[in-house]
Amino acid sequence: MSTLPDTKELEYALPQQSLPANRATQVQEDYPHQDLPHFTWRAVVVGILIGTLLCFTNMYFGLQTGWISMMSLQSSLLGFALFKAAKRYLKVPFGPAENIVLQSVAVATGTMPLAAGFVGIIPALQMMTLEDNPAGGPFFLSTGNMILWSLAIAFFGVFIAVPLRKQVIVKEKLPFPSGTATAQMIGVLHNTPLVVRTPLRTVAASSTAAVNARERALLNGGDGPESEFRQRRPGRQIEIKGENGEHFTLDESFLSDDSWRLNMTALGVSFIVSALYTILSYFFPVVSAVPIFDWLSGMTVAVGGTWQWYLTPSLSYVGQGIIMGFPTTASMLLGCVVGWGILSPIVTKKGWVTGPVSSSTSGAR
Repeated sequence: MSTLPDTKELEYALPQQSLPANRATQVQEDYPHQDLPHFTWRAVVVGILIGTLLCFTNMYFGLQTGWISMMSLQSSLLGFALFKAAKRYLKVPFGPAENIVLQSVAVATGTMPLAAGFVGIIPALQMMTLEDNPAGGPFFLSTGNMILWSLAIAFFGVFIAVPLRKQVIVKEKLPFPSGTATAQMIGVLHNTPLVVRTPLRTVAASSTAAVNARERALLNGGDGPESEFRQRRPGRQIEIKGENGEHFTLDESFLSDDSWRLNMTALGVSFIVSALYTILSYFFPVVSAVPIFDWLSGMTVAVGGTWQWYLTPSLSYVGQGIIMGFPTTASMLLGCVVGWGILSPIVTKKGWVTGPVSSSTSGAR
């Protein structure tokens, strides 16, 4: 699964030429991580820990909004940060191949709320009425049944991924934005040149000039933009497109120890502030449901209590919104206005629903 080219691939790419004596170690210099282990239990354990945290997060937001995030970029970044903080205690450096394993485990664990239906079909089964299910009404799964269900879903994904990979990855060579963005992120973090592992004989004829430029760069040590096989120079700006269309601009200088400590400190402070807000909102519910629309409208009737119009200034939603990007958050805001601000009053005033707005069985909800 590693994106690092091996010696055989480079030999296949340049069958008629050999590296000069002064360039004999170029492959090792450009790819210092190629001898590091690919699969390690430490990567699996850290991936499970990160994935468990993401699983709780996705469960929380999934039940509230019906939306979750893969967090592949964030998993690779957080995993790299943890190993970077502990690098003085590591006998073997943390390499890019391990990062791939780590983020794969984290994503597989973190997306289980959606994959296993815990934010969709499972709650829906428990909310069924006798009218929906005359045989018995709500349907509940025991803990053991949910574990078996989750295992079945997990292994189904593993087995179905093999033929799908052969078709969509190997044969059709379809690009996947989230996977490509994660590969770019890992390449930047580990200062590893990014190359496409497709053999050069499959490159279209129109790309011959580009292939020759890469060969010259490898053989002659060129420093121009054509030198795809050489390590990046510090300070280069890297554009990464995320899974939801958002763009990240990374400067490789941020990987310095001072910049990294500052970034991790900011991450820790944000986490603490968000956690404190959540704890405070538990003891003081008004903090998580600010009736700002009552104040703005000046109505004698509390529109918050009647129509469920509240403002929740949760930092968690701010962070999730940044991850999702503007198009997704804008569409969700528009749906919120249409659903709760227009349709909800209409169906209530026309008598199509008789219960309170907050009721999901007899109300507008």
